[in-house]
Amino acid sequence: LSMLKEKDKKIHQEIERLKRLRSLLKNTMNITLDSFNVEIDKITFTHKEEEYFIVTQGPKTPDDKAVFSAISQHVNYCNKHNFYYTFSLGEIISAEHIQDKTFQTTYFCTKINRKVNNKQLLIKPAGLYAIKYIRGSYNDLIKAYAQFVEELHNMNYNVIGALYEEDMLNYLSETDFNYYLMRIEARIL
Repeated sequence: LSMLKEKDKKIHQEIERLKRLRSLLKNTMNITLDSFNVEIDKITFTHKEEEYFIVTQGPKTPDDKAVFSAISQHVNYCNKHNFYYTFSLGEIISAEHIQDKTFQTTYFCTKINRKVNNKQLLIKPAGLYAIKYIRGSYNDLIKAYAQFVEELHNMNYNVIGALYEEDMLNYLSETDFNYYLMRIEARIL
């Protein structure tokens, strides 16, 4: 009887794991579908409710080894704590790194669908956001961030707080790394 109970427990855990995986896949499919209807390189504005992210510290230096290590730490943390809503990964660029124009990654982030009690939770505040979709590789992001901030400045908007980047089409759904689709957002005033 105890052996059967243990087997039942393992089956239940596997069912829950598969349900989470299916939910992740569905959410990622929805993001992929949404990506077909966006305008590339056009800034739009929308009011957004607060959103929730699990974050880990970005690399101290921008070299490949440090970036890979930081991403690995983030993915491992999210796996360990089952913090996933989609398969996408994002970056957060702090106001400090916007100001100094380095646009260095402050955090790697994973969006989650609810507020959780976790020391690595970051709450993206509600407000008016400027949004721009860009195509390119991850190597193009710093230039894209700088251009986005400059365009907003030229439109007489000020960025409040951080920049947020989220992958729309990445290595999971696009074979050409120069053709990834990414969304950049900034709260504005």
